[in-house]
Amino acid sequence: MHSAHSTGWSSSSAVPLRTRLQALILYSILFLPACACGQTLAVRAAGAGLVETEPAGIATASFFVSNEGDGALGVVERLDLPDGWTPIASVSSFELAPGEKQLRVLGFYVPLATPAASYSLAYEAVASDGRTRGRGDARVVVLPVAGLSIVERDVPDRVVAGETLRARFTIVNRGNLPETVFVRARSSESFPVRPDTMRLRVEAGASRDVEIEVEAPPQMDRTTEHVLKVDAISRDSDGEEVTARSTTFQTVIALARGGYDPYHRVPCRLSIGYAGGEGGAATQVEYSGHGRLTDSGTSEVDFLLRAPGVQDESAFGLRDEYRLKLSGETYRLRAGDAAYNLSSLTVRHRYGRGVGGELDVGRWTLGGWRSRSVWGEPRIDDSAAYLRYSRTERVEVGFSYLRKHYGGPSDILSVTARAQPQHAGGLSEADRPAAVRQSVRPWKVTQTAHSICACCNVE
Repeated sequence: MHSAHSTGWSSSSAVPLRTRLQALILYSILFLPACACGQTLAVRAAGAGLVETEPAGIATASFFVSNEGDGALGVVERLDLPDGWTPIASVSSFELAPGEKQLRVLGFYVPLATPAASYSLAYEAVASDGRTRGRGDARVVVLPVAGLSIVERDVPDRVVAGETLRARFTIVNRGNLPETVFVRARSSESFPVRPDTMRLRVEAGASRDVEIEVEAPPQMDRTTEHVLKVDAISRDSDGEEVTARSTTFQTVIALARGGYDPYHRVPCRLSIGYAGGEGGAATQVEYSGHGRLTDSGTSEVDFLLRAPGVQDESAFGLRDEYRLKLSGETYRLRAGDAAYNLSSLTVRHRYGRGVGGELDVGRWTLGGWRSRSVWGEPRIDDSAAYLRYSRTERVEVGFSYLRKHYGGPSDILSVTARAQPQHAGGLSEADRPAAVRQSVRPWKVTQTAHSICACCNVE
């Protein structure tokens, strides 16, 4: 009986003990780690927690973060900003030892169109365990700013007298307050000026276009340089005037009196001279001209007609001369009196009367001429053709053919090479004498009877 009673008592006491053990384990899991570590993060805004800034600028907010617990913490920080504001740096993390306090400075960008007002931002520091965190608040006051600018969009640089100059400008509100803008335009020549609007409203950070017409009067006797000034005027919150100005320049072209001239004209000159001496006296007429063949082209003409020659009548008289030249970017043509040239070994700037021309094709030049000497006896009659290749301005290779028509036909083929080295000033003292000698001493190999001439002049 005694044994059975003892066993029954032990069984009834075991159930409350298990319940107490389970409750103790659950309490340890939920509450003991936090209580044992005593971790706490404290966040406080530095100073008064107030930041003042202007729009379109970078501002900073500062917070103190303290670890008031007895264990080290890894902390991740986050800054909550108003819509449209941009943090300068991404989310960062740092370490805090027990009892340590750090000053955290965070930058952010305030957009241009942010209205002048007070804004709140929040800073939050979260420990790596996710349960320990601290939070601080700050106020950002965006100050009112007024600013204007004018951008030239479509402004012609010239206008014909009697026509209307139409210019388009863009007025930009570079402040953070809506602005009522007054437009004023002036002409340096007192021409009539008409803006399409004299007053407009431009929202913060926005822009508006303005078109201005200037009437150029037709009764102008000369071409004039015109100045158009456009002002945009508003007032800031203190009543001070805010002004932006654009100054543009235009050429007002006067119409020629007597109507439109359909012809292109080349400037020419006619002169009449009289020369006399012991040999007699004579009158000489000269007609010359030089200019472009078209208004916008690059082709030019140059000519001279002088007759008769009066050099025998007076020492101050001139010989008769006739020449015509046409030239463009890739060609040169001539007829009449000129100095005809081939190479230093064959014909070098011989004055004669004839025809010739050159054509440039890339680095190649193809040319030829036929001339007859004007003075002296016997008269020299030559024909020439040549082909030159220019590698650079300093290196050139040429092949030429010369046909002499006096004293029996004679043919000469020649090869010419020309190289101009760099200046010897950049050489060392040891190399300088040899370089100087090379720059002044040419070498030539010549064979004259139906000859081939090869020359390389190092200039």
